Amino acid sequence: MKKNIYILGGCGGIGKELSLIMARSNFNILIGYYHNKLFAEKFSNEIANDSIKVQICFVDLADFLSVESFFEYGYKNIGLPDYVVNCAGLISPRIALKDLSIEHINDIINVNLKGVFYLLKEASKLMSLTNGGNGGSIVLLSSEAAKFGGNLISAYAATKGAINTITIGLARELALDGIRLNTVSPGVIENDKNSDDIDINAIPLRRKGTTIEVANSIKWLLSEESSYVNGAILQISGGR
Repeated sequence: MKKNIYILGGCGGIGKELSLIMARSNFNILIGYYHNKLFAEKFSNEIANDSIKVQICFVDLADFLSVESFFEYGYKNIGLPDYVVNCAGLISPRIALKDLSIEHINDIINVNLKGVFYLLKEASKLMSLTNGGNGGSIVLLSSEAAKFGGNLISAYAATKGAINTITIGLARELALDGIRLNTVSPGVIENDKNSDDIDINAIPLRRKGTTIEVANSIKWLLSEESSYVNGAILQISGGR
């Protein structure tokens, strides 16, 4: 039977690469978008084929009702999720905390932290074996900034540190319902808006990572090849 994957932030950066990979692997896909409906429609049409369903749905991670509606839409239009991946999030500009607006601090926390709780709550309800779901796998997106605090992005880094903690603790809870929860933690990636000032010599592999490399790592964590991996935070950083 064909599997269903919900990808929040599925038409930009890492999420876009993952959507392409999963479409080629013949998964039904629900793409969550926030900014550009026309682009999301165009992209979904490009990756669709006769054997899979590709749907798009607006989702605002900062709004619980929007997240709830996203999962309801997916259930009605492609079926229960077997896999859920969150590639959506708010990237912080490099600004000293004293100059960062209260509005932006709240936005970072609402999207990157509260939003993750919202999606985990809704995903686990649909995927839970005791609720009639199929079980499956969830992958979140963290950052190596969670470990060293980042450089002038402490608010962003703090939300990613919280995601690591959520992954470790919640993975034990969700395992009882047939759900694996893991997280990828990229280092310096080519499309990262904050990566331009990074000294490549500080990376042992002497290069930035690519969105394709991160997306392939996510696919592995979703797959049965990683069936005994749960509560892991997979570092994708070139050794930095």
